[in-house]
Amino acid sequence: MTRLLAPLINPVRSPLWAPVAGARGRRRGAGVALPVVASYSQSSNFGGAGVEAANLTNMQDSLAEPFAATAGGPGFEGSEWVQLTLNASTFVNAVTLMAPTTTGGWGPSYLNTRILQRTNDPSPGTGSAWTNVVVSLSGFTAGSSQTFSVGAACTALRIINPSGTIYVAVGDFRVA
Repeated sequence: MTRLLAPLINPVRSPLWAPVAGARGRRRGAGVALPVVASYSQSSNFGGAGVEAANLTNMQDSLAEPFAATAGGPGFEGSEWVQLTLNASTFVNAVTLMAPTTTGGWGPSYLNTRILQRTNDPSPGTGSAWTNVVVSLSGFTAGSSQTFSVGAACTALRIINPSGTIYVAVGDFRVA
């Protein structure tokens, strides 16, 4: 009797195994690209106690301080933003945001009511087509974090202030 032998590769432990393209399921395993943040940027930088420009360290450290805050006050409504740019177009399941502390008079009010947007533009920027992910962020308290579903391929995500509000402040801005 001839016996058919299965391949000697253990799909759970072998680096040679990767899921088949188009496989169903949300689990990220070998061969599935995870989002990699290339950089952070912002429309302006306020500076001051507890504040520093958004960067790869302070936006991913799970700490509410130091936090990023924009400098545009009255007259800059709807044009202040903090942006996360990925190294390539990648499917993003979710994004986690953390409200800043109240150091220097800041706090969650500068993250609540702001808009979370995404783009898949190869050169994300001001002229890109942005899609709202969350129209009005809410429920943040000082130092609290929340995760929001994105469920789309993105090259960048940003938090922007809507008309009638000034400043944007965020303690953490991470892709999940």
